[in-house]
Amino acid sequence: MKKHIYSYIFIMLFIVSCTNKNNMPNETQIVSDKAESEQDVQVEPFNDKLIDHKPMSGWKAYGLIGKVKTVKENNGYQLEFNTDGNVIKIVKKYSDSESIFIRKYDSPSMYTEILREGSTAYEIILKDNIRKEKIVDDYPDEEKYFSYTFDKQGRVIEFNDRLTYWNHNSNSYIYEKDSDVLPQKEIFDEGWEDGSCTIISTFEYLKVDNMGNWTERKVNKKVTEYESMGEKKTQKTDSQIETRIITYFSVQ
Repeated sequence: MKKHIYSYIFIMLFIVSCTNKNNMPNETQIVSDKAESEQDVQVEPFNDKLIDHKPMSGWKAYGLIGKVKTVKENNGYQLEFNTDGNVIKIVKKYSDSESIFIRKYDSPSMYTEILREGSTAYEIILKDNIRKEKIVDDYPDEEKYFSYTFDKQGRVIEFNDRLTYWNHNSNSYIYEKDSDVLPQKEIFDEGWEDGSCTIISTFEYLKVDNMGNWTERKVNKKVTEYESMGEKKTQKTDSQIETRIITYFSVQ
């Protein structure tokens, strides 16, 4: 009789053990669910309160839609904004180094940019359709600045860098339609004392978030370089996939 009782107990314990094992989530599923949860945090659903209504804001200067908090690109480039829409941190990564620019604001139109041990004061000037960020110094006749130009739709169409006298560069952004919020093409021009470079990039947008900002795109580039005032020319093409993660300020 005891033998039959022990056999019955053993069989029941075996059944319970198998049942519990089948009901437990496996390790792969747990990791997958965690990843999906983290991804949802990065992409806010469309919200009217996230719309940026400020003309020529820092967000618009970088071609961003809405009240963006951070941007992290797969090439290491990063942006961080304050609630006024102005940049407070820029990270640029190179093959063997990186530069971190910190901006501290005394007001929405005045900031000091800190890079390593040095600092530079800037004034933001909004006039007509141009946002100019000018270095504040003791030489008003030698203006150093960078600027953004906007079209009637409020889209950035040109960036000019005039911070140095020996090296000027500009970016032009071309939109296919008046209703487009993302540019179809970008033309980068850079000139220095003994040469110049032009990069024409065309974009194919593969993914956008709920606010309309791209998170993945294909970039086709054509690079043309001139040396000795146009005497020598070299050309090359390149194609790559760019991705980025965008977060937004929390709103009620």
